[in-house]
Amino acid sequence: MPENESPSTDKFDTPMGRELTYRELLKLAYASHFIPYLKILEEEIGREKVVDTLRRLAIVEAGEYARHVVAAKGKADLSVFRVWTSNSTGRSWKASPPAGCATS
Repeated sequence: MPENESPSTDKFDTPMGRELTYRELLKLAYASHFIPYLKILEEEIGREKVVDTLRRLAIVEAGEYARHVVAAKGKADLSVFRVWTSNSTGRSWKASPPAGCATS
């Protein structure tokens, strides 16, 4: 940084307090290409078809996550699908999603 520049006070320019894993870095790099791709796809096939495709993807991922939770908990009961719980440190997962499943 040149001497005449002051450090940024923007929270997005400050360190996060932890380093990313290679997996997390790869996901971020992949996601940075995904949004521009969706915009091009929207121009090509239309917004409704893009939204419909994303909706179908969410349904597939939700099914994968549900199968994982049922297998991990050993029962197909709605009580196992209470995913978020509040605690003193904020929110946390009650059941871990499978690798590759969307979590947010």
